[in-house]
Amino acid sequence: MSSIPPIVLLRCDGGPGIGFGHFTRCRALAAEFERNHGCRTRFWVERGAELLSDVALVAGPEGREIATIIDLPFDDPAPLPGGLPGVVAAIDDGTARRLATEVNFYPPVPALDWSGYSGTVFCGWDWVVLGPAFAKAPPSRVKPARPRLLVTMGGADPRGFTGLALDALARVAGDFDIRVILGPAFDAPLPAGDYEAVRAPRDMRGEMLRADLAVAAFGVTAFELAACATPGIFLCLSDDHARSARAFEDAGIGVIGALEPAALAAQITRALAMPAPAQPRLVDGRGSERIAAEIIKRAGLSP
Repeated sequence: MSSIPPIVLLRCDGGPGIGFGHFTRCRALAAEFERNHGCRTRFWVERGAELLSDVALVAGPEGREIATIIDLPFDDPAPLPGGLPGVVAAIDDGTARRLATEVNFYPPVPALDWSGYSGTVFCGWDWVVLGPAFAKAPPSRVKPARPRLLVTMGGADPRGFTGLALDALARVAGDFDIRVILGPAFDAPLPAGDYEAVRAPRDMRGEMLRADLAVAAFGVTAFELAACATPGIFLCLSDDHARSARAFEDAGIGVIGALEPAALAAQITRALAMPAPAQPRLVDGRGSERIAAEIIKRAGLSP
């Protein structure tokens, strides 16, 4: 038997204007394959490669490639190239690419058309991919006398949602603290106001656990907040995001936010008036573990 570890190839893109969540998910999967299955991982990236300077890109050591995992933006309709090695899987893909894979993994999403597909689809809260820190159960919450609000809009905030949230918060009466998270590619000016801003904190889970309410761009952040049992008001970049965010509303763990300051302020006011939530923890942070185990099984490497 070869002593060279098997290789998992992760095909993803991300960066300003594209979204950092694809990188976040693939990093979490890479950590799971490497830590618990003895695999090497390599990234195949066409956009945003400069943000992955600390990982192995496509060039790398020889070895058996057991899987190719695709995590690409919905706005990239490019078909899958032929001859991809190993088990071919897709993460949260709404394009026709998903029909050319062996297996697909999704968080709760609206029904897709699977006509003619012969593979397997896993969909639900159990398949949400997050970093290992989010597998820890959050502490119970008690409503504080002075709530702490978190504003976080992803790595770049191309639509200026941070400014919108701060405009809305300036209209909200009451006594509360505001903590603003700026992503690594955020470069817009911030309005004056009574808030604290920090860029790319190392402990994002800690920031979420300390918050009593978050106003956030919908994406991976929404699922991280759910794993922390932190209620959220989610601003959606696209109709696709809004459709996916409805799963949070249906489960009672989030609200789709208005994209107009006065209406958003009214939503924040209502949320602050609610008692401390006893939210169900629908996201347990173990999606990476489940996906990696399924890929390993399909590759014939299960013990």
